[in-house]
Amino acid sequence: MVKIKLKIAIVQLNPQINQIANTENRAIKLLNKLKVHNLTPQLIIFPEFGLTGYNFHSKAQIEPYTTFNNKGYNYDFAKKVSNEFQCYTILGYPEKFISKETKKLSLYNSTMVINADGKLVHNYRKSFLYDTDEEWGCEENPIGFNKFELEFPVSQTTAGASANCNKVKVPSAIGICMDLNPYKFEAPFNDFEFSSFVLDNKVKLIICPMAWLNSLSVTKREQASDIAIKEKLHEITKLKKEMPFLCKPSENDKYSINLDNSSTTPRKESCENTEGPAFRDLNKPDMENVNYWILRFTPLLNINYRAKWWKQLKDIFVERGSNNEISSSILGVTKEKPWGFQDSNAILCMSNRCGIEEDNTVFAGSSGIYKFNGKDFTNEESTPLTLDSSNPSVELLGNLGKGEEGILYREVELEL
Repeated sequence: MVKIKLKIAIVQLNPQINQIANTENRAIKLLNKLKVHNLTPQLIIFPEFGLTGYNFHSKAQIEPYTTFNNKGYNYDFAKKVSNEFQCYTILGYPEKFISKETKKLSLYNSTMVINADGKLVHNYRKSFLYDTDEEWGCEENPIGFNKFELEFPVSQTTAGASANCNKVKVPSAIGICMDLNPYKFEAPFNDFEFSSFVLDNKVKLIICPMAWLNSLSVTKREQASDIAIKEKLHEITKLKKEMPFLCKPSENDKYSINLDNSSTTPRKESCENTEGPAFRDLNKPDMENVNYWILRFTPLLNINYRAKWWKQLKDIFVERGSNNEISSSILGVTKEKPWGFQDSNAILCMSNRCGIEEDNTVFAGSSGIYKFNGKDFTNEESTPLTLDSSNPSVELLGNLGKGEEGILYREVELEL
């Protein structure tokens, strides 16, 4: 077995449309906090559309902001960060791509991975599109979720590992925001497509750049009454007036800086969510969303019912045979055992944007780092484990607040 210590920095930004230079400047200001404390991240992660802002409503509106994956302002910024910190930089951006064969222009919601030499080593395109993506003509990733490897130095080796092993390749995957949800919000909720992919492909480093919304937002799918919608919109207008930095971040010099490795996020069961529509306590994470994100990784969570599920699912696994087009696990249950992730581990890094765009969109912030530890805490007499942040098989290593730009840094041990 090999152990590595991942040094991870997550930058939470409030990028507004047509404010790229200002956003870059604030990002550099936040990264400089790491230098002050002599911290040397191996991985710096920015949100979905980290520099551009998110709410584009047409192809004509977004096209001036799109870039190729190996040149343009997005690549230049990521390369600059990687060169300066000698690390991997992960940046979400609107990608334009021209097919060599057909000359067709395609637009994608993508994430680039730039290494310490400033070279593009991976480019992932969002597979599951949100409504806003479809407004500007975004296309789905034609190959779906995929796995890639990032190389990190080894901190410790144990019996069976090569004595000459100085570096190790870590199986990694990127999921962009909506990728965590059921496909088009129409697929069965319990398919858990992305987290099942993570389990089936033995991914150890999960990276999620996001522009995830707070429940105060009013969306096209809003099912609330007209009165409730008016109350939400009134609250957003009030927030913009009381805290203008939520939509004008350049006017704010207050940042959330969380660099203390020993500072973990307090657990909170889903039934304890009491925030309601009010968007307050900006320095605290949005635990309603944190709990939902953890729920979407159910295949990696310890649950009391797995032995029962395993017995019930055996016939289904036999029927599937070796069909590679179907996930080899169901709810984390595999053909071989009740919990395929048991005795494994994985790190989840979620970089979500914050702030307000337009009059109806409030982002949830709450960027965080989590470790799924693969430990079995159940027995026949144990209290049923919940699928939220109170589950001991996920460790909450730290979060930023819901409303402020900031930086989160953690050093996390991972076993391979």
